[in-house]
Amino acid sequence: MAAGFAIAIALLGFPHISGAAELSRAETIKEGKAAAKAGDYNKVYQLGLPFALKGDPEFEYGLSGVLLFYGEGSKIDGVADQDRRHLGMMWLRKAAEGGSDEALEELALFYRWGEKGLPRDPELSDCFTQAESDHKAVAHCRAREHAKGYDQ
Repeated sequence: MAAGFAIAIALLGFPHISGAAELSRAETIKEGKAAAKAGDYNKVYQLGLPFALKGDPEFEYGLSGVLLFYGEGSKIDGVADQDRRHLGMMWLRKAAEGGSDEALEELALFYRWGEKGLPRDPELSDCFTQAESDHKAVAHCRAREHAKGYDQ
């Protein structure tokens, strides 16, 4: 897993815990790191949600990590267990579209090995890998992904 994934996880914040709605990005990162260290991935998710909803790719990537990896077995408020993978993939794709190299790398690996509910697809894996050096190619990869019905 990319090192940036662990960093992104630590960057999350929670709008209704200890006044987090008023936290700066830096304060949110600090609280998110503490929550992740304590294993409170619900708080990590909730802290990052406002930033992700505003289109911050680093927080989008972090939310995907909570849902797809780190928060497994944890209750995440507002996310039904059966929706975790789908929502995690949505955040991962948004992060990739926003220019996150870590998200592109994760998508490439998921398609390379057929992980997290995605099929093995070396063509898409290569596409997302190449998009790491040419972010304009992400839209092309996403269109191919959609045409194959993988983004449902």
